[in-house]
Amino acid sequence: MSTQAKFNRMKKQAKRLIRGGRSGRRIYGGIYELSDGKEVYLAFRQRKEIFRSGEKNVSSAADKGIACWAIDYDTLLDMRNNQVFLIGVYVRDEGDIYLTHYDNFFDDRKATVRNYESRGGALQKYLPIQHFAKIGNSIAA
Repeated sequence: MSTQAKFNRMKKQAKRLIRGGRSGRRIYGGIYELSDGKEVYLAFRQRKEIFRSGEKNVSSAADKGIACWAIDYDTLLDMRNNQVFLIGVYVRDEGDIYLTHYDNFFDDRKATVRNYESRGGALQKYLPIQHFAKIGNSIAA
Protein backbone atom coordinates (compact mmCIF):
# COMPACT_ATOMS: atom_id res chain seq x y z
CA MET A 1 0.00 0.00 0.00
CA SER A 2 1.36 3.44 -0.92
CA THR A 3 2.10 6.02 1.75
CA GLN A 4 -0.69 8.22 0.35
CA ALA A 5 -3.17 5.34 0.66
CA LYS A 6 -2.02 4.75 4.26
CA PHE A 7 -2.46 8.44 5.02
CA ASN A 8 -5.97 8.43 3.53
CA ARG A 9 -6.81 5.40 5.68
CA MET A 10 -5.45 7.21 8.77
CA LYS A 11 -7.66 10.22 8.05
CA LYS A 12 -10.72 7.97 7.75
CA GLN A 13 -9.96 6.26 11.07
CA ALA A 14 -9.92 9.55 12.96
CA LYS A 15 -12.63 10.09 15.53
CA ARG A 16 -12.42 13.79 14.66
CA LEU A 17 -10.26 15.77 12.23
CA ILE A 18 -8.67 19.00 13.43
CA ARG A 19 -8.84 21.77 10.85
CA GLY A 20 -7.24 25.18 10.76
CA GLY A 21 -5.63 27.78 8.57
CA ARG A 22 -7.22 30.93 7.27
CA SER A 23 -10.07 29.13 5.52
CA GLY A 24 -10.44 26.43 8.16
CA ARG A 25 -10.16 23.76 5.46
CA ARG A 26 -6.57 22.64 6.03
CA ILE A 27 -6.41 19.43 8.04
CA TYR A 28 -3.83 19.74 10.83
CA GLY A 29 -4.36 16.31 12.37
CA GLY A 30 -6.85 13.98 13.94
CA ILE A 31 -8.01 12.62 17.27
CA TYR A 32 -7.94 8.84 17.61
CA GLU A 33 -9.33 6.55 20.27
CA LEU A 34 -7.10 3.82 21.65
CA SER A 35 -8.41 0.41 22.67
CA ASP A 36 -8.27 1.44 26.35
CA GLY A 37 -10.56 4.41 25.65
CA LYS A 38 -7.86 7.09 25.86
CA GLU A 39 -7.62 9.58 23.07
CA VAL A 40 -4.53 10.71 21.21
CA TYR A 41 -4.01 13.71 18.92
CA LEU A 42 -1.83 13.07 15.88
CA ALA A 43 -0.58 16.02 13.87
CA PHE A 44 -0.06 15.19 10.20
CA ARG A 45 3.46 16.10 9.10
CA GLN A 46 6.09 15.16 6.54
CA ARG A 47 9.65 14.29 7.52
CA LYS A 48 10.93 17.50 5.92
CA GLU A 49 8.84 19.46 8.45
CA ILE A 50 11.08 18.47 11.35
CA PHE A 51 12.46 21.75 12.66
CA ARG A 52 16.26 21.64 12.23
CA SER A 53 17.29 25.06 13.60
CA GLY A 54 19.45 25.82 10.56
CA GLU A 55 21.12 22.41 10.32
CA LYS A 56 21.54 21.03 6.81
CA ASN A 57 19.72 17.76 7.46
CA VAL A 58 17.60 16.02 10.08
CA SER A 59 20.36 13.60 11.07
CA SER A 60 22.80 16.31 12.10
CA ALA A 61 20.05 18.23 13.92
CA ALA A 62 19.06 15.05 15.77
CA ASP A 63 22.69 14.36 16.71
CA LYS A 64 22.86 17.84 18.28
CA GLY A 65 19.49 17.38 20.03
CA ILE A 66 17.84 20.26 18.18
CA ALA A 67 15.56 18.38 15.78
CA CYS A 68 11.99 19.17 16.93
CA TRP A 69 8.37 18.57 16.11
CA ALA A 70 6.20 21.69 16.42
CA ILE A 71 2.55 21.88 17.48
CA ASP A 72 0.45 25.06 17.47
CA TYR A 73 -0.07 26.45 20.95
CA ASP A 74 -3.82 26.85 20.34
CA THR A 75 -4.08 23.21 19.26
CA LEU A 76 -2.32 22.11 22.46
CA LEU A 77 -4.73 24.17 24.57
CA ASP A 78 -7.67 22.69 22.66
CA MET A 79 -6.36 19.19 23.39
CA ARG A 80 -6.07 19.99 27.10
CA ASN A 81 -9.63 21.34 27.14
CA ASN A 82 -10.81 18.10 25.50
CA GLN A 83 -8.84 15.92 27.95
CA VAL A 84 -6.50 14.59 25.21
CA PHE A 85 -3.12 14.18 26.89
CA LEU A 86 -1.27 12.01 24.38
CA ILE A 87 0.14 14.14 21.59
CA GLY A 88 1.86 12.76 18.54
CA VAL A 89 2.93 13.16 14.96
CA TYR A 90 1.96 10.94 12.06
CA VAL A 91 4.72 11.22 9.46
CA ARG A 92 2.79 11.04 6.20
CA ASP A 93 5.65 10.11 3.89
CA GLU A 94 7.03 7.37 6.16
CA GLY A 95 3.95 6.12 8.00
CA ASP A 96 5.69 6.38 11.39
CA ILE A 97 4.02 7.65 14.55
CA TYR A 98 5.79 9.55 17.33
CA LEU A 99 4.03 9.98 20.70
CA THR A 100 4.64 12.03 23.82
CA HIS A 101 2.67 13.27 26.79
CA TYR A 102 1.06 16.70 26.68
CA ASP A 103 3.05 17.87 29.72
CA ASN A 104 6.34 17.63 27.80
CA PHE A 105 5.27 20.56 25.61
CA PHE A 106 4.85 22.72 28.72
CA ASP A 107 8.08 21.73 30.44
CA ASP A 108 10.39 24.71 29.91
CA ARG A 109 13.44 22.42 30.28
CA LYS A 110 12.32 20.41 27.24
CA ALA A 111 10.21 22.57 24.92
CA THR A 112 10.67 26.04 23.46
CA VAL A 113 8.22 28.58 22.09
CA ARG A 114 8.51 30.29 18.73
CA ASN A 115 6.10 32.92 17.50
CA TYR A 116 5.57 33.19 13.76
CA GLU A 117 2.34 35.22 13.96
CA SER A 118 4.02 38.29 12.45
CA ARG A 119 4.81 36.20 9.35
CA GLY A 120 1.31 34.80 8.99
CA GLY A 121 2.06 31.74 11.10
CA ALA A 122 1.18 30.84 14.65
CA LEU A 123 2.58 30.61 18.14
CA GLN A 124 4.08 27.13 18.37
CA LYS A 125 5.70 24.86 20.94
CA TYR A 126 8.80 22.96 19.76
CA LEU A 127 9.70 19.68 21.43
CA PRO A 128 12.91 17.81 20.51
CA ILE A 129 12.28 14.42 18.91
CA GLN A 130 14.13 12.58 21.69
CA HIS A 131 11.12 13.31 23.93
CA PHE A 132 8.87 11.31 21.60
CA ALA A 133 8.51 7.54 21.49
CA LYS A 134 8.52 6.17 17.94
CA ILE A 135 5.83 3.51 17.88
CA GLY A 136 5.90 2.41 14.26
CA ASN A 137 2.83 2.79 12.11
CA SER A 138 -0.12 1.76 14.26
CA ILE A 139 -1.89 3.42 17.16
CA ALA A 140 -3.63 0.22 18.26
CA ALA A 141 -2.91 -0.27 21.95
